[in-house]
Amino acid sequence: MNIRTKVQQTLLVFFVFLTVAGFCGAAERQEESKPWYFLAIHSEPYNHEWNPYFTERAYDTLTKMIAQADAYHIKLTLMFAPTWVDFLLSDKERVAAVERWKKNGHEIAGHHHSVWHGNWDGYSALSRQEAEEWRVKVGGHDYESCYGSESYYGTLTDFT
Repeated sequence: MNIRTKVQQTLLVFFVFLTVAGFCGAAERQEESKPWYFLAIHSEPYNHEWNPYFTERAYDTLTKMIAQADAYHIKLTLMFAPTWVDFLLSDKERVAAVERWKKNGHEIAGHHHSVWHGNWDGYSALSRQEAEEWRVKVGGHDYESCYGSESYYGTLTDFT
């Protein structure tokens, strides 16, 4: 699945959510000054050798999405996996962009994909050996055959 398809699917889910929330009375007791929704942009952890290529392409798409949200005064929750943090911190312009996003009212968050997820981020409460064994059990080796080997970066304490 390419990035454009993922973006289209994300936007479709967002609009379906807003439609359903409007019909089910989710905002009946909401304070006037509070937004009635939040929109989370989930930045995938590309934990393989192709990480720089995929993350760079996804970053270009992300900046366009944020510009569109800003044009409509929509505040986003930007959820970054660990590989994204390294990517963002490696360039002064990207660090400045994140600071601008925060200043514009967007929320910055992290997220984690466990060893049981199809796209593991490399962190686990398990030891390296246990995590690698689970990756084989849950089919992570199939993912590796497509994109290259995954890395074990450490425990969840290391993640935070």
